[in-house]
Amino acid sequence: MDQLPLRDLHLPESIGWWPPAMGWWLVLGLFLMLGIGAFLSIQRHRRATPLKRAFEALRELESRTDMKAEERLQSISAIIKRFALSIAPREEVAGLSGDAFFEWIKARINDQSFSSSRLEGLTTSPYRRVSQDLDLELLMSDCRQLLTALQKNQRRTSFWQRDGQSFKPRMDLPPT
Repeated sequence: MDQLPLRDLHLPESIGWWPPAMGWWLVLGLFLMLGIGAFLSIQRHRRATPLKRAFEALRELESRTDMKAEERLQSISAIIKRFALSIAPREEVAGLSGDAFFEWIKARINDQSFSSSRLEGLTTSPYRRVSQDLDLELLMSDCRQLLTALQKNQRRTSFWQRDGQSFKPRMDLPPT
């Protein structure tokens, strides 16, 4: 029998590592999106919110021992006012003081744990004489609770104003 002239088997070239298969591109894209999402989430968490800034100002006020009680009360009132200005429209809050500011805060919080006397003490005490039995630690604690309650109950529609069943943009604020 005659042998046929056959050549050896040729194996295909080995598969290179580049370009990767489609699955690896998807995994890379998924990791990139997770990384960007984690970065943005961390940045959002670290952002200085009005509540964080107000608490920081209160901590700084507590650490100062050289202030008189009247000055402390005025500083607490200023912190509450700055916080209110940061969560509500400027036209609504800027001109309020004393009893008008007290009524504005009372309308904004729905917290039944705040008695009117505690709330009034926080908002109107800077405009009155300071009594000797004033507990500044209790006042600071009340201020923290008030700020937290205001933050929790702030309106979510600062740019969009409720108009019947639909939302329409407020024309007095520029779009952000």
